[in-house]
Amino acid sequence: VFLILFGCSEEFSDNDFLFNPPEQYDALIETGWAHFQSGMFQEAIDAFIGASERNAIEPEVYLGLGWSYARNLELIKGENNLKKAIAFAIFDSLNLAKITAESLAGIGLIKLAAGNYAECITYIDQVLDSLEDDELFAFSMDSSVNSQTLKISKATSHYYLGEIEQSFLILQDLGIELD
Repeated sequence: VFLILFGCSEEFSDNDFLFNPPEQYDALIETGWAHFQSGMFQEAIDAFIGASERNAIEPEVYLGLGWSYARNLELIKGENNLKKAIAFAIFDSLNLAKITAESLAGIGLIKLAAGNYAECITYIDQVLDSLEDDELFAFSMDSSVNSQTLKISKATSHYYLGEIEQSFLILQDLGIELD
């Protein structure tokens, strides 16, 4: 009688995990980037963590986590995940250069935010030196992070290191006038 009563009835739990189909890796990545672009960084982190639970060797998971943590001002977690993205980029040979450049740019900006100016310059130089002639860098998920902003960050780092001439030359190359 017990089996008949409970076997024919409706769901006894409101837990979506038990009754809905699982979210797929691609959907979680797409959701993560959508949240990132909307400025909902904690939600992006949650989506990327879910994606990492489904495929832990995909570098895009760590790229998304790194940038989301960085924007959420969790700089150490951001840097660690961007370094993982670089390490796992070998598994995505088609996007190796893009993932590496976007990860290095993120680490460079994290170094600037943390006050590690010499390291900021080193990471940004790696991004800019990897570009072909006249090629410009742009982060695929946030166009405000590009060659110009990286050069301005580099100039800022030189300034804080007391290397005023280096900073001035970078800004002059960008066409930025100073009084």
